Amino acid sequence: MKRSLRPLTVAAACLCLALAGCVSQPAPGPGPNAQGGACAESPGVTRDSIALGVLTDLSGPVSAGGVPWSKGVQAYFDHVNATEGGVGGRRIEVKVADHGYAPPAALQRYQELEPTVLALPLGFGSAANNAVAGRLVDDCMSLIANNGSLTDSKPNVFYNASTYESQALTGISWYLKDHPNPRVALLYQGDVYGEGVKAALEYAAAQRGFEIVSAQSYAVGDQSFSGQLAAITAARPDVVVMATTVGATFTFFGAAQAAGATWDWLGIQPTFAPAVLGLPIRDAYLRDFTITTGQPLVAGGGPATTVAYDTLRAVSPALADDPSSLLGWQAAYLMHQALLVADRSPSGLTRGSVLDALSHLDVQADGLGPGGFRFDPASAEPGVPYDQASIVRIDPAAPGFLTPVERYTTSDLVAGFLQRR
Repeated sequence: MKRSLRPLTVAAACLCLALAGCVSQPAPGPGPNAQGGACAESPGVTRDSIALGVLTDLSGPVSAGGVPWSKGVQAYFDHVNATEGGVGGRRIEVKVADHGYAPPAALQRYQELEPTVLALPLGFGSAANNAVAGRLVDDCMSLIANNGSLTDSKPNVFYNASTYESQALTGISWYLKDHPNPRVALLYQGDVYGEGVKAALEYAAAQRGFEIVSAQSYAVGDQSFSGQLAAITAARPDVVVMATTVGATFTFFGAAQAAGATWDWLGIQPTFAPAVLGLPIRDAYLRDFTITTGQPLVAGGGPATTVAYDTLRAVSPALADDPSSLLGWQAAYLMHQALLVADRSPSGLTRGSVLDALSHLDVQADGLGPGGFRFDPASAEPGVPYDQASIVRIDPAAPGFLTPVERYTTSDLVAGFLQRR
């Protein structure tokens, strides 16, 4: 039975915030009996402070996301320290480690952090998180990851938002409303991110009867996409779905524009960063690109997003308008709620009590998500808090740069896809 971990009234939620995988994988935590061994330990916890760790990319190929995500986490806990005095009278200290999106470096940084921190409110980058995943269970370590692929889910790893598969299914369902039976092409990163989106689109095609006319992959670090562009152009698509990160997105989009491409564009969450607003492709990107995303939206959001945006803006206006910083804030919010529950548990703050609190977390979102965040160890997605995604366009005049076309919706394809898996 699920338990509610905080009052569900809007007033109480506002006050708090104002002051404040694949199905065959095992559940993300050991459940309510996480005790003994590493689960009974409390590294990083003293009378006055709680140390948490962040593993992120500050210098590598996805640092455009890793830097603002990390700053969002830091800003959230600075806010909690300033307005609530931390958790249980203990201030939160955040230790940030840069892995440069290199798996060996991620494992090394984890090994350095692990003895000194209670939990990880952010692990950024799927490849890096995979490198440390094998250690998490033995160490009874909780890790909140940037939302990723369902096929990439791991024990003790909790996504902050909907999976890329759910985003793809919701996005293509939205497109089909006005474009029945389209010719769909896909450019995808050749890893679990891209493969997960590819599997979701193939399922959607089988269910809705449209054709995937071309599916082209690339490797992280590729600088040229001429072969993929030629193949997609020859397939004459109506829409190109982009399961890519920002560097590949901007390069491929620019090359397609230069070649006279006229198809529609639908990107998954990692296809936008504010850097595009300073590039020559800016106007075409703003005009033609639509994104399906699980992240919180400032425009039309709730009390929590207002607090987040105002706090981030006090740190830096550029940080406030970068959607990745709000995702970092969201991840830190989830960890904060788990810490509050764990601190009230009979064992107090231990790795096991934090893991148990996250595994059963059920809290209001107040704009940071679609109604609430709920992790359920018995579900098909034990480490995923919700399935909804929003359809957005980029608007430089809007707070957070994202303007919703449809806010927090879920395709009926999602349930069938999860059941199939």
